[in-house]
Amino acid sequence: MSCRNMETRSKSRRAGIDRFSSLPDIVAHKVVSFLEMEDISRLSVVSKRCRQLCISAPSLSFDVIPYRTDARKRAQLMNYLERLLILRKGMDTQDCHIRWCLESSFNFAEEEYRVLSWLHNALVCDFRRLDLDVNLKSGSDFVLPFSLFCSKSLESLTMTFTNRTGILKIPSSIGGTSGFSSLKCLKMTSVRINNSIGELVSSYCKSLEQLFLHDIRGIESITINSSSLKVLIVQFTYDLVHLHVSAKELAHLGLYWSFNSPNICELDLSALKLENLAYVVKHSTEPKPSFDKYLVHLLRDVAANIKGLILTDYSMLELFKLGCLPILLPNLELFYTFIVHARNDLVPTVASFLKGTPKLHGLYVGKCRKNPMGSGMKMRSVGRRESQGVSFLQNLKLVNIELITSQGWNELKLIKYFLKTAEDLERMTVLYSTPSLSKVVRKTVQHEKASSNAIVEFRRL
Repeated sequence: MSCRNMETRSKSRRAGIDRFSSLPDIVAHKVVSFLEMEDISRLSVVSKRCRQLCISAPSLSFDVIPYRTDARKRAQLMNYLERLLILRKGMDTQDCHIRWCLESSFNFAEEEYRVLSWLHNALVCDFRRLDLDVNLKSGSDFVLPFSLFCSKSLESLTMTFTNRTGILKIPSSIGGTSGFSSLKCLKMTSVRINNSIGELVSSYCKSLEQLFLHDIRGIESITINSSSLKVLIVQFTYDLVHLHVSAKELAHLGLYWSFNSPNICELDLSALKLENLAYVVKHSTEPKPSFDKYLVHLLRDVAANIKGLILTDYSMLELFKLGCLPILLPNLELFYTFIVHARNDLVPTVASFLKGTPKLHGLYVGKCRKNPMGSGMKMRSVGRRESQGVSFLQNLKLVNIELITSQGWNELKLIKYFLKTAEDLERMTVLYSTPSLSKVVRKTVQHEKASSNAIVEFRRL
């Protein structure tokens, strides 16, 4: 730094120049967004400019967790938030995040009333995205305010209730309204609901495009009829045994389903535009009838459209036993298979499945740790060629294989198989958890490869 610049900076400090006040609003709002609510309340009294910036911030975050054990600061925070929302009436608001713990409240009735009043103000402030994360008091119910359903600006709603003994209640008077007329994305986690989720989506959310249901309790049956739904993710709904979906625009479907019920399980799907499917079904008691027949029918109905697919080795094995493999998936580009038991017949089962996938160029074999689909499986483009008249692994370019078992023998057989048969393989990534497994793998892959350009990479988890 030159002496002149250092001198100019020194003079600025002595002169007490306020550079923050001269920042454009969009930049200043970004700076304010990194502050805790307590610091924002202090900043708001520094100057008129700072006050206006705090009031007009496009994103709001009401987080009581830092003050959950301090009754005085909780009360101060609530009062400040109340004043802030009054001053903001009519101002455009992009995002609002409310994180509140009613379980640890010092005055439950008052704090519940305050939270509900903030939700009511969502209508007045034209919130576009609302994230509600509430730890309910044990055994209590939480009734969403009627005004929330009347919002014409709300596009995304996320609701998380960490205390599963409480129940989320939908007001009965909603029946006479259009309800969530602009809502495009709905996410519900750890929620017990008094109404049918299917009725909520089918009757009121006419513009809904994305629906995420995670860890929903107390519901045995869901029926969804939607002309707008494009993404549906149902994950770990333990009590659910009947799922019926009719959505003509549905393109991405994720079923991560765990069963604890011995009751008859039913799956009825009508989604002929389906492009990406995740079917990860686990059950402690054998479903009757078996879900395998639903998978067979579903794959056959949408086979021509499917580009991304996620299955467990268990589902593939059942398809193999039923004589359904190879099943023709002519446009499949990316395939995930989650290993549940790493069976001895893993290689012939996978090989039989892949015979019906002439355009496959990406493959992942590993544990099911998270939902890789997100809001829709995204394929990495590595280039494709026409597959007529070539071997069924001609287009395979990328392979990721995770060593699941302690010795990894079945996975090693799969590694050998792909190195020997995939003529255009570009990269194979082998994921391992212990150093001893990496030594075994290195010895195993030192044989001739079908693709001279293939790179084998070892990566520790």
